[in-house]
Amino acid sequence: CESLAGSACRGAASDFPVGLGSLLVLGPQPGQQQLTCISERGCSLQDLNVVGACDGDLLLLADTGGVPTGISSRVGESLPMAFHNVDGSGSAAASWGATALTAAGGHCQLCWCAASTSKCDDVQDFRTSAGSLLLRGPWLDQHRACVAGQSCDLRGLLGQDLSGDDRLLLLGTCGDIGSANSDRAGLTVSPAHTTSGVSSFTWSSNNFLLPGGLYRLCWCSSSQDLRANSSYAGCELPEDFQTDMGSLSVVGPAPLSQHHTCISGQTCAIDALLGEQLQGTDHFAALD
Repeated sequence: CESLAGSACRGAASDFPVGLGSLLVLGPQPGQQQLTCISERGCSLQDLNVVGACDGDLLLLADTGGVPTGISSRVGESLPMAFHNVDGSGSAAASWGATALTAAGGHCQLCWCAASTSKCDDVQDFRTSAGSLLLRGPWLDQHRACVAGQSCDLRGLLGQDLSGDDRLLLLGTCGDIGSANSDRAGLTVSPAHTTSGVSSFTWSSNNFLLPGGLYRLCWCSSSQDLRANSSYAGCELPEDFQTDMGSLSVVGPAPLSQHHTCISGQTCAIDALLGEQLQGTDHFAALD
């Protein structure tokens, strides 16, 4: 459209009668691609519809507002996902490789960056939406407290599409084999009840005999679709519990190997008993 005296290009299609050629817009094709991954697992996305995708393009998770403020921002929280196996037809695959996604469960936005035109080293480089990702898993920063030697009920733990097959493990550091060998680790448990993204876990008093202290609540998914994968090893080892969903404060003595000496027939005073949040009203008994 040429703007001449007495005429104007108002933006209507009829104002532009002369075809000049074509414009190829590189990037994700219109329409929301809805994909699913599981927290603490590697994530690989297939058949992404991206025109002009190149090996080296990146995707990044961004918050869509699906998780309440304060649970997790998720922006830049995970490593950028690299494109690979680009076949030239607009279909590509992308993966975080062996890196486990440990972001909070919820709905995420997939944001695309073209490596051919940007360094893709800043969140601002990822301006184009490539669809959405449903990340199955717990919300983060959930904190509970229990008392050693008593039944421990963890109720109302929140997340996205939680399953009755999920499991929790108490560790010093989630996914760390070394912390599983300490005296402040152990006790895996399956949910006592799960509904609508809310799970409850219970340890009986006979099993909850840990030293007092602060433990990490480490989550692992053992859903049916994972168990159908022949390469899935299950929630058996500490390194399977990568997602840190919060903490459990255990009130009680620590360590459990405190030794003192008294003399028969004399007053027995035991000082400096160590532990987590011990109170003057607590009681101790000497048993054979």
